[in-house]
Amino acid sequence: MIINLRRYALGGKYQDLFILLSWAAILTGILLNTFYRAPGARQLTINVHGLYTCQGAIPCQTFWDLGLFFAAAFGAGFLLTEERLVVAGFAPVHLASTGLFALSLTAPVLLGLAQAPLSEPILQLTLVTAFALQFPLAVILSLMGCVFGGFLRSQVEFAT
Repeated sequence: MIINLRRYALGGKYQDLFILLSWAAILTGILLNTFYRAPGARQLTINVHGLYTCQGAIPCQTFWDLGLFFAAAFGAGFLLTEERLVVAGFAPVHLASTGLFALSLTAPVLLGLAQAPLSEPILQLTLVTAFALQFPLAVILSLMGCVFGGFLRSQVEFAT
């Protein structure tokens, strides 16, 4: 059975950009799903000059969440046409997904729906939570997934 990968081309010369942006959006969705679904037992408290306190639970991930990180990276690695973007696009994707995650959690402060002095502790809590959700296991699984996906794509192209 021969698989013709050219049939599934997205957008010509921008195909790799669309894949990287989609990968970042999928990772952001996984992070938000984990954040809102599974509050953990570990609590994080951030004080601002002794006046305001922001407290929140650091979510815990399941094996399904980690499997979704691997599957998203595997799919992106398989679909990327340029092999150098398979690993080189890995870091910008995780940075973009962290930025989108932080933007979505700080949106109430940015829109003026929360008190302005709380913006700094909310941002700190968001970044600590994003770091706790992604490092080390999710990042390692994502890197392994994109490398394996790129390797499988090269094997499929070599066979055809």
